[in-house]
Amino acid sequence: MKKIMLLFVAGLLAYGLKAQDRTSIGVGYFGHNITHPGIVVQAEHARPIGGKFLMPLRLAAGAYSHQRSHNAVFAEFGTGVRYRPGRFYAGIGGGLGLMASWYNSDLGVFEVDAAGNITEVSNAAGIDFMPSINLEAGYTILSNDQYDFTVWARPRAFWQYPHNERLLFHYATEIGISIQFSSSNN
Repeated sequence: MKKIMLLFVAGLLAYGLKAQDRTSIGVGYFGHNITHPGIVVQAEHARPIGGKFLMPLRLAAGAYSHQRSHNAVFAEFGTGVRYRPGRFYAGIGGGLGLMASWYNSDLGVFEVDAAGNITEVSNAAGIDFMPSINLEAGYTILSNDQYDFTVWARPRAFWQYPHNERLLFHYATEIGISIQFSSSNN
């Protein structure tokens, strides 16, 4: 874990040393366990880190509804490495965020104590840390001197901690579109 944090910090320190910028905004489908619907919006800033490799920094926020289980909203900061030889790109990344969730039950949420007593409790599950990892692929479908329209897919794994004093695993698929604005800092 310490090595991952060290690489993350080193990457952030090296981030400002490159000349070409790519800034984008996007929106997409966030499918918790693939089929439970949600939405994600993102803003991203990417810079070259050598050759055809980019380092994106991403801010994302979203929400999803897992019917008969829970609903959640989240905000996340992420980074990674992306290979972009042309219109297509592929990459890997990770992030850290916060997730607020609540149980969605029409009948209420109940708890059984050590003595066997049943009591109704709040449906709020609380606010948890949300570390994540993801793969990504994208393709620029329209490009000109001022902007690019890119479609992307991002399968991801994320965790909710400390959910019931445990690390709770989730997976999701994001599919969306971004508009990228290119600029140069020469």
